[in-house]
Amino acid sequence: MTFTILIGSSSSPNPCLKACGTIAVLRCLLLTGLIIGAPPVAASAQTTGQPSLRGAITGLARNSSGALSADLYLTYSGTGFAKDVRIDQLQLRTLSGTGTVMYNSPLSPSLPLIVGNLTTGETTTVRLYFSVPETVVRFSITENGTVQNAAGMTLNFSIAQSVVVPVSVPTITASVSSEPNAAGWYKTDVRVTFTCSDASGNVTCPAPVQVTAEGTNQVSGTAVNSAGRTATTTVTIKLDKTPPSLLITSPENGAILAASPASLTGTATDALSGLATIMCNGAPVPAAPFSCSPTLNRGPNVLSAEAADLAGNQTIVTVNVSLTPTYYVNALTGDDSNAGSLSAPWKTIQQAANTIEAGATVYIAAGSYDERVQVGRSGSLGLPMTLQARGAVVTKGFSITGSFVRIVGFEIANTTANGPGCDQAAIHSSGQSNEIRYNNIHDVAAWGICLEKSSSFNIVSSNLIVHAGGMGIWAHGKDHLVEGNDISRTVQYHAGWTNIPSWIDADGIHIDGVRTVVRKNIIHDIRITDPENGDPHIDCFQVAQNDQAIDVTIEQNTCSIPQMGAPRCFQASMIEGEGGVQNLIIRNNVVHDMCRGFTVNGTMGSQMGVHILNNTFYNLQEFGIIACNAPAIEVKNNIFHSINTPYFTNVAICGTISPQDPTSNVGNNLAYLTGGSSHPNDIWGVDPRFVDPANGNYHLQSGSPAIDAGITHPMVTLDFDFLVRPVGPATDIGAFEYSPNNWCSWRR
Repeated sequence: MTFTILIGSSSSPNPCLKACGTIAVLRCLLLTGLIIGAPPVAASAQTTGQPSLRGAITGLARNSSGALSADLYLTYSGTGFAKDVRIDQLQLRTLSGTGTVMYNSPLSPSLPLIVGNLTTGETTTVRLYFSVPETVVRFSITENGTVQNAAGMTLNFSIAQSVVVPVSVPTITASVSSEPNAAGWYKTDVRVTFTCSDASGNVTCPAPVQVTAEGTNQVSGTAVNSAGRTATTTVTIKLDKTPPSLLITSPENGAILAASPASLTGTATDALSGLATIMCNGAPVPAAPFSCSPTLNRGPNVLSAEAADLAGNQTIVTVNVSLTPTYYVNALTGDDSNAGSLSAPWKTIQQAANTIEAGATVYIAAGSYDERVQVGRSGSLGLPMTLQARGAVVTKGFSITGSFVRIVGFEIANTTANGPGCDQAAIHSSGQSNEIRYNNIHDVAAWGICLEKSSSFNIVSSNLIVHAGGMGIWAHGKDHLVEGNDISRTVQYHAGWTNIPSWIDADGIHIDGVRTVVRKNIIHDIRITDPENGDPHIDCFQVAQNDQAIDVTIEQNTCSIPQMGAPRCFQASMIEGEGGVQNLIIRNNVVHDMCRGFTVNGTMGSQMGVHILNNTFYNLQEFGIIACNAPAIEVKNNIFHSINTPYFTNVAICGTISPQDPTSNVGNNLAYLTGGSSHPNDIWGVDPRFVDPANGNYHLQSGSPAIDAGITHPMVTLDFDFLVRPVGPATDIGAFEYSPNNWCSWRR
């Protein structure tokens, strides 16, 4: 705003000048109270014929420190010139609002301010700074000073301006810690940070906001300056952290499929950002529910589905299936010229064995098949060839020279044999990784199952073997598992066997080879009274007779051979080791109601590292363990109950009356109703308190002295029932670890 101040003589038409005189013009102006309006109005100070000054304020702005800057324009509009113009004093007054306006001396020029000489129409500019509270709306500036006119007279002048304070409004911007994807979505938590500014330099800015809630979020922030003025900004955050829901409805995980391609179906949903893509086994599909038809490889296959949402979350689901070509044999309706399908089956099992490939399964229909099947073809790792009976399928047996072959669920009966060969067995295997499971083998002339020396990694599991010649199972070779088989009524001289070897006996399982585990088998009721038994030397386990047995484990088996007045003493094992026994572990077995326990009887130096641990012996006529030529044999944590002789003996040299071998490591056993005398740390003459020994339950009752009484042995970490040892502070003695919830009743 500008205005004019007239400076002159008493002849001035201004009544104020007439009344007050020229020298008192400033006082008169102040007394009469100049009206300072809102728009700038120029004012001049003059006397008739004398210089005239005009002033104006422009360029109002606040700097970063909040100071208000103003540009003062002084213009000489009279005739001649104005000499030695100077401003001696500034007067500041608040006109509207509250607060005091101060001259900002550090920023402004100091007073007096020498303006200098001005010619007609000449303008000079001075920048002034003021400290103006935000609560001041309008204030006045009055410049008081002197000027010398052309006549050399020094005149006082006073120029006033009204200043409307510019309103300071804060600014605010929001920034997000990361960029959204192309669809405008985030898939992880984001942080919104606000940046605020204000011309006053005094502004309150909102704190950052962490966005964690899924969905569409409106995040707002408001800046407030010292005058209470505000500014608000809002950003939209679309957050989806949840992957799509994806399900393969078919096929099931682990499914065995007979044909390719497979039918893969599934569903996918996403409740937030929505589905972006669906892949069915690598191929895009348009929508859910989805389906595709992937081609399968023979054997194991992994099928997959993948769903991604608009936020970029991804879900992948897989199922494992196996393509197993399936064939069929039916003795009644089949023909070997058929394709082997369900509607056109083969007639003979041999045709199937001659035809199928790795990964195939053949289902044989119930019936009688008068054939001994030769299996020379092989499966492969993960793709075995399976011959599986459906119903009662009776055959004359199998001879497997291939590998990765599975024989499952057959009845093999009424076979003949000629000579001592392993291939005379009801099921014979000379290959690698063959499996013989769930077969019912009975009334067979020679061995029930025989694994050749060339065989390895075979599994013989859960077979029932009754009335086999010589022995139920003969395991040569290496790395076999013989588990869960039930063997009984083995005979010495089977009627269907010609050229029987002279050394034949009637045993349960014969073991020689390397790294074979014999576990959870039940051997029982091999009877001397059977007419086909002449004078057998019956053993549950025959180990390394004229051969070797290295790293063999015999565990969790049950052995009971009734003596029935036989002249020979039947026993749990005959470990002869003439070819060498090394690292033989016998643990957690139950031997009951027979003549003798384990016999370890080899040539000098042939048996090293025999460990007999945590077994239970009950009701034996003779020794629990009888040994010779078995240096450093270890016998620990066993229970011997009702044994008529000492539970252990080990003479240094077989066939002599030499003294006990002092290297024997025997002790920490429990003996009750047993002959002889105790060994170090034995529990002697104390009832172990079995649950029901008369009915074959040898678990421990609560309060048994065997509980926590054994040594903790690194070779014994489980008990007969696969219960982890020890349950209490120490291992229990015997085959069973006591647990209140583990009173399993078992019997043959």
